[in-house]
Amino acid sequence: MSEPLQETAPWRPGVAVGAGAFALYVLTAAREPQFGDGLEFVAAAAIGGVPHPPGYPLLMMLLWPFAEGPGAYFRCTLVCAVIAAVAAGLVTRLAMRSLLAFPDAKRPALVGRWLPVAAGAVAAFSASLWSSATGVEAYGLNAALLAGSLLLLTGDMAKPLEGKRLFAAGLLAGLGACNHLTSLCVAPLLAWRMVQTARTSGGTARWRGPALAVLGGVLGLLPLLYLPLRAAAEPAINWGGADSWEGLRWMLSGGDFKRGQFLQLRAGTPFTLGTWLAFAGQRVMLLVLGLGGEVLGGLGQLRGLAFAAAAVIGLLGWGAAAWGARLRWTQGKSAALALAAPAVLQLLFIFLYNIPDISDYLLGVWVALVPMLLPGAAAGLDALARTFGYGDAPEKSNRLLLAFAAPVVLAFLSNYGAANRAGNALCGAWIDRVVAALPENAVLLTHADYDTYSMWYAQQAEGRRRDVLVVAGNFLRYEWYGRMLPTPEEDPAGRVAHTEPGDVFTARFTARDHVAMLSRSAITPNLGRVPVVTTTVPDGWNDEMLGLLPRSFEMKPLAALLTPEEAEYMAVEYPVIAPPLLVEIVETLDPGVSLP
Repeated sequence: MSEPLQETAPWRPGVAVGAGAFALYVLTAAREPQFGDGLEFVAAAAIGGVPHPPGYPLLMMLLWPFAEGPGAYFRCTLVCAVIAAVAAGLVTRLAMRSLLAFPDAKRPALVGRWLPVAAGAVAAFSASLWSSATGVEAYGLNAALLAGSLLLLTGDMAKPLEGKRLFAAGLLAGLGACNHLTSLCVAPLLAWRMVQTARTSGGTARWRGPALAVLGGVLGLLPLLYLPLRAAAEPAINWGGADSWEGLRWMLSGGDFKRGQFLQLRAGTPFTLGTWLAFAGQRVMLLVLGLGGEVLGGLGQLRGLAFAAAAVIGLLGWGAAAWGARLRWTQGKSAALALAAPAVLQLLFIFLYNIPDISDYLLGVWVALVPMLLPGAAAGLDALARTFGYGDAPEKSNRLLLAFAAPVVLAFLSNYGAANRAGNALCGAWIDRVVAALPENAVLLTHADYDTYSMWYAQQAEGRRRDVLVVAGNFLRYEWYGRMLPTPEEDPAGRVAHTEPGDVFTARFTARDHVAMLSRSAITPNLGRVPVVTTTVPDGWNDEMLGLLPRSFEMKPLAALLTPEEAEYMAVEYPVIAPPLLVEIVETLDPGVSLP
């Protein structure tokens, strides 16, 4: 049987997992730009801009030194790979510390030694963390800061924390809030630790620890100043006008993402009790399958046997977490509630926020569950080992070691294909063909994140085709977007583009209204003076929709942006994107038809 567990967890296993994960992340990292928010992040970081809510000031500051010039996306991906590898190492150490809270002299040595390492390795190879490391994403930074905070705040829950640990925990909590407000889920645990220290310490230490925690939190929040300071400089990417109190509040609260998706069945339609209960049922299924999906290639890959396997893994995982929560409860009720708070708050967010990519937010839930999940899993394995007589017998211990290796190997094999972006040059090819085909001084209409962010990246990060005026049709109803568009006096070619602010969630704004707005805002004022080009057609535009354009306009194909094979791949990976064409809008010989 194993020796009594040490009071502190060693660093070497976490360092080994983190180093191994980083090596793998570098090998599978995207060499070329990838469609998604990462394009916007790199473009904004290159110019000190403000990306979409909540603004991600900490991520912007981390990416800024690497975000300008050719190859900017790959360099920023390596930054995210470092962050994700640190997260994997911290999860490993957090898992070890979680086991130390329940020493058991009868526990098989392999369980105490290798279960935390296996947990860290599975986290490193999980669908969410691995994909956040091979492209530019914000979720890996969330996971790293949350794991670091939990590592500082857990351990022996009966003993108050030293002032320096409270300071560091407050600092990480503040920094987490500068990346995404869901990181504030750790605040109740931090507050409980502060109260515990104040109640059980004597002399100046009674207030010194809580004061240091508050000081750390305030210092951690300082990167939020990036938002108003950079917004006031009016960079080319500047969401929300965060240089005003109202704009800053809009930005930090989630902007129109909150308005359109928080407690909403769909944008503009709040939940009723019945629709929320149906939605909550879907979320329960997501949580059960999500844990197994992290091992089996992500939720989108679950079919047939993999679906059933993910359900089994998920039920076992949640069962282990419940068992671990029960063990924590026996050690102290208030401590158990404080430890559960980070996971509970993130689960509450998931049950109230109806966002399509909610599976990305599950990564924080899994990290927050580690202090309960590992003790529960160890208790289950202890029981199985004793039942079948595994103990520390060498011939049987090897079988136990294989049991730990199995989920690690399974996670690696299942997620490698989707997470490996080293050879994915689709977005880079798309950008190259667009910038090569665009006429000089063109007005380019974009209509979705994939084309708008791609052009922002090309112009702001790599300095390509800055003669082109990009007009994002999907932002023309936002007042703040008008600040991003130059006036005719500011524009070297005298081009005209303006917004028409209005309620973006009203059902009264039809497709015909949208086409008419594009015509008024950017097409008609520039035709005959400079080329007007559009990337494909907006989502949902078909031949009938194109017929809504004034009959004095005609669509002239300029270039096919993707090969047939690339287009087929894009149709699967990005099903909402229209056929990848670049077309020029030109006047016919018989103008004079009024706008619709």
